[in-house]
Amino acid sequence: MLSKMSEVEKMTVQEMRNASGGKLYKEYATEDTGIIREARDRLTSLGLSDMTKIGRIRFAGTQRLYGFLEGTVFHVLWWDPNHEVYPSKLKHT
Repeated sequence: MLSKMSEVEKMTVQEMRNASGGKLYKEYATEDTGIIREARDRLTSLGLSDMTKIGRIRFAGTQRLYGFLEGTVFHVLWWDPNHEVYPSKLKHT
């Protein structure tokens, strides 16, 4: 995790958004129903219910780090090793 964070901290916000074809960093609306209820409840319990966006940094495989950007500072809220906070929608064929 530390080596990935070391890479990311050298990037501008725009570079983060563009890296890995736009897959390194994404932002989601906090009212997005794809974000699990427990995560939205956590924002409320931390006094952050007024947040409109939540950011995520993608690590290897299913690992994600969630938080929010304030200027150029990423404030970490939680570690999601199993991609459960905002699970991908499976494509059915």
